[in-house]
Amino acid sequence: ACLLSSPHTTEDSASGPLCCAEKLRAIKGILRFVVPLALVYYAEYFINQGLVSGHNTPNGLDLRLHQC
Repeated sequence: ACLLSSPHTTEDSASGPLCCAEKLRAIKGILRFVVPLALVYYAEYFINQGLVSGHNTPNGLDLRLHQC
């Protein structure tokens, strides 16, 4: 039972509103999907804004110089 539950909730957690602990448990479950999605979103944003070239190789060569 939740300590902060309202007087209108029932013991059946499937039909009533979620308490704080249940909400945190649900958020923890979807973080493994949200974090990679957010990383890809921000990486694409920085590339599109020109803040990161996206063409740099690990050894420092820029592939744009080798394009025809």
